[in-house]
Amino acid sequence: MLDISDITLISTITAEGSINKASEKLNLSQPTLSKRLGRLEEKLGLELFYRGSSGMIATEAALYLQAAAVDLENQLSAVSRQIQLMSNKSSGFVSIGVGPIVEQLFVPKVLLDFAEAEHRFSVRIHVDSAENLLKALRQGSIDLAIGPFSTEEADTDLKEILNHSEPCSVLMRYDHKLAINDNIRFEDIQSHKLISATVPASMASDVDHVAQEQFQPNIVYNSFSMAKNIISNSDYLTIGPASMFHQEISNKELVARPLESQPQWTCRCFVKPEVRCIPIVQEVIGLFSQYMEPVPSE
Repeated sequence: MLDISDITLISTITAEGSINKASEKLNLSQPTLSKRLGRLEEKLGLELFYRGSSGMIATEAALYLQAAAVDLENQLSAVSRQIQLMSNKSSGFVSIGVGPIVEQLFVPKVLLDFAEAEHRFSVRIHVDSAENLLKALRQGSIDLAIGPFSTEEADTDLKEILNHSEPCSVLMRYDHKLAINDNIRFEDIQSHKLISATVPASMASDVDHVAQEQFQPNIVYNSFSMAKNIISNSDYLTIGPASMFHQEISNKELVARPLESQPQWTCRCFVKPEVRCIPIVQEVIGLFSQYMEPVPSE
C-alpha cells in the first residue's frame, strides 16, 4: 500500500529529473533513495521511471500518482485546518472567502462589528471569483464562502446557512440620457457600453438566454472602485444591487434605475457541515447574520 512519503518521493524525482537532485531535496543519500525507489517499484510491480542518459523520466504511472498527490495534499490540508479550528476554541483565525460585491456590501460592516467586540481570534478575508471560492472551500483553505452561488452549487457536501437577495438596478452617471427612464429594458442596455462582473449563477433563473446575450459587458471587473470611477466619468453603465452605490447615489454622482424584468442578485453563505459547529466559526456566522437572512435547517 502506498503512503504519503511514497507520493512525495515520486513527485520529487519527477520534478527534479534525477536521483542526485531529488536526494538533496529530500535530504536523503543517493543510495538510500535509489533503494527506496527500487523497493517501491517492486511492490507496485511496474516501473515508475525510465532511466536514461538524460535523467529520470516519469512513466505514465508515475505521472498519474503525481497528479493524485495534489488532491491528497489538499485533503490533508483540509483535515489539518479543521483540526486546528477545533482545537482553538477561543483563539486562532477564521478564513472567509467573499466575492467582490460581498466585499463592498457586507464586509466593512462585519469587520467594524468584529473590531468593536472582544474576540480572541482573528479573521482573514480573501476576495475571489465564485468558482475559486467554492474550490477553496471544498479544499479546506477557507472556512466560509460568501458569493453569488446558486443553490445547486452546494451539492451534498456544502451547507447553505445564510443568504441575501435584492433587485438588480442599472447604475449610470446622474446626467446620463437613460436616467430619465423609470425602468430600463435589456434592449436599452444593448446600445450602451457596459462595465460589469459576469452574470452569476444565482441569477441564471432570472436572466433568460436572450437577456444574457445582451448582458455581456465591454469591461469585466473585480474592483468596484474602478467601476464607480468609470461610470461617474463616462457613458458606461453597470448592473448590480443599488445598495452597493448608496453613497454615490446620495451624493447625486450616480443614479439607479430598476431593470424592467427585475432580476434578483443573490448571495449565499456556504460552509462545510463539519466546520459549522466550530465555536469561532459560529461567531463569524453570527456577525454576518446581522446583514443576511438565516436559512432554516432542514
